[in-house]
Amino acid sequence: EHTLVRDMTTEHGSPSVWHLWPLLLGNLLEWYDFCVFGYLTPQISANFFQGSDSGAWFGFAVAFLARPVGGLLVGVLADRLGRRITTVATLSGMLLATVGQGCLPSYVCCGDTAGAVGLVLLVLLRVIQGFCVGGELVSLVTFLVESAPARSKALGTALYPASGAAAFLLASLVVALCARALTEEQMLVWGWRLPFFFALPPAFLALWGRSRLLESREFQDLQRRHTQPKEKSAGPGSRIHDLAAESLKILLIWGATAGWNGAFFFLVWCSSFLTRSGLEQDIALLASCLAQGAVLLGAI
Repeated sequence: EHTLVRDMTTEHGSPSVWHLWPLLLGNLLEWYDFCVFGYLTPQISANFFQGSDSGAWFGFAVAFLARPVGGLLVGVLADRLGRRITTVATLSGMLLATVGQGCLPSYVCCGDTAGAVGLVLLVLLRVIQGFCVGGELVSLVTFLVESAPARSKALGTALYPASGAAAFLLASLVVALCARALTEEQMLVWGWRLPFFFALPPAFLALWGRSRLLESREFQDLQRRHTQPKEKSAGPGSRIHDLAAESLKILLIWGATAGWNGAFFFLVWCSSFLTRSGLEQDIALLASCLAQGAVLLGAI
């Protein structure tokens, strides 16, 4: 059991950074699933929002409302149940929501009644995606930091944004290839579903790998400390002081990364804007690929 992890250890018995591949592959797929919707907004708007661009971008944005909720709830569960089980759960939920979007009835293919049902389900699945992405972030980054060997913790942590950047590049490339290979009508009627389904095979591989990972030693130590008799806790004043100090650090980190994160989604919007302005969708997406590739180089 868990031979996959034990085989990828150093001579001193500590895991090498390569044993983290199920986490990184799953993270790439989660962000691919999250952002591929944005690259398909011309088709999404026609199929579910009766041609409304603002409606399609509302469907894209609604997932962001669920991200902090997912981060809070999954973060608590990750501390109680373990990082491995929560990363498996978030990837499973993301996969379900992504494939579900590819199977939805729409106004174009199924008429008004089925299209209205598909619209409601689409928004619900986007909320699930946002919840899972938020939960993935907190549990996966913690897992990466705890599991990477001491000499490679910075590298292991840096691979998180690098895999996320690669996901945006991959999503734009996949949609560009679909738009290039299919006619505009084919892309509108059924071709937009393909990028959602393409995530299935690698997602199963990532789930298989994650299910065989061991919990980090730091988490195991934390669990043991919780079973020991607890000392008298500090007063509420001390807790508030500690919370305020940590909140300031979180705000500083958030401010430092806001521009970086905004760049990803700005490029997603740009490809849709260029398409609406008359540029062929595959050309607009290839331009997005070049820009996302530059961002990926920056992440590396």
